[in-house]
Amino acid sequence: MQVEDYQRDLDSLRINYKGNEDIQLRKVATLIHKYDFFTMKDGESVIDVFGNMHILLNVLEILGHKFSKAQMNMKLLDNMREVWEPKTITITMA
Repeated sequence: MQVEDYQRDLDSLRINYKGNEDIQLRKVATLIHKYDFFTMKDGESVIDVFGNMHILLNVLEILGHKFSKAQMNMKLLDNMREVWEPKTITITMA
């Protein structure tokens, strides 16, 4: 009886933690939507932007969706506020 209870609890945790396949697909779709519309907000520091993007990309990677380093870098540089434009142009051309 204890083994069955343990197995049932373990199965429940797996479903709640990762979700079933439909839930995972929905999570990935939602996170990709957030990635597509990711931008730097007014008053947000570069460190905050990088941290938020890093969290988003880590969760996507856990769910099996990975971006290349070039894609991640270009996304970050393309979405900086205008005040950062001279620096992003310099970095992009390097």
